[in-house]
Amino acid sequence: MTNFYVYLHSDPTRGNEPFYVGKGQKKRAWDMKQRNRMHKFRVAKILKAGAKVDIKLLATDLDEELAFLVEEEAIDKYGRRDLGKGPLLNFSDGGEGPSGFKHTDEYKKYMSEIFKGKKKSEETKRKMSEAQKIEQARRIQAGYKASPEARKKMSEKHLSKMSCLSCHKVFTWVGPTKKHLENCYER
Repeated sequence: MTNFYVYLHSDPTRGNEPFYVGKGQKKRAWDMKQRNRMHKFRVAKILKAGAKVDIKLLATDLDEELAFLVEEEAIDKYGRRDLGKGPLLNFSDGGEGPSGFKHTDEYKKYMSEIFKGKKKSEETKRKMSEAQKIEQARRIQAGYKASPEARKKMSEKHLSKMSCLSCHKVFTWVGPTKKHLENCYER
């Protein structure tokens, strides 16, 4: 299969200094979510400065084996920060990693059971909120546009149901009228 590529992320706030090299397919180069902490931190700083991550495809239409080799060469060329050899935030020399790895349903269920019922601290909630804001900014940066079907689903979710406090009749946000709320006979 020749649908792999090697990409470079650069920081426009630092004169387009390269900070990450990776191998991917489909939208991997534009996905800023599944990254190491240092990468996420750098992206957040770039977005906070009002800039966008510069994404450059170094090589395209590669099979996976060749993509791994090109990734290794690029990481070696630019150098890893953790080794004191360059600016890259990569934590490996490249050439490894599971492509398209997916957790089993059993593992997902196991993890779900572990976290059920656990309360999140206010700080954790704040951090999750910040992460969502960064993800939203990334989508805007990438030019993401929701499909009409997705927009409809989001709209329906936001027009979520509410109920009358007196009679418990369920409405959507556009449904309850002032008249019902004023004249609810169970008040």
